[in-house]
Amino acid sequence: MAGQQGDGFETVRFAVTIHPSIGHVFQHHPACKWATICGDIFVVAPPQKALARVAKLKLILKQDLNLDLDVPKFNCYVPGNCLDDDQARELFKNT
Repeated sequence: MAGQQGDGFETVRFAVTIHPSIGHVFQHHPACKWATICGDIFVVAPPQKALARVAKLKLILKQDLNLDLDVPKFNCYVPGNCLDDDQARELFKNT
């Protein structure tokens, strides 16, 4: 799904292409709220539910569109007490 650099319509083409797959993942989970902006996907839900949806989304995007969710760039924002970078690395070092 490569686009032409500088094509102003490419963002729209990309969004229209991935939206059905993303919608498919979240339509059965109304407790999870989500929004997408180009390639950025925002999920608002309790951590366990949000991460389960993201795992499903990663699978669906690969199956439907042969796209890889860029996990190294994936950010998870959790309301309340937040972890600093060192705490996060410690928590996820064995995953």
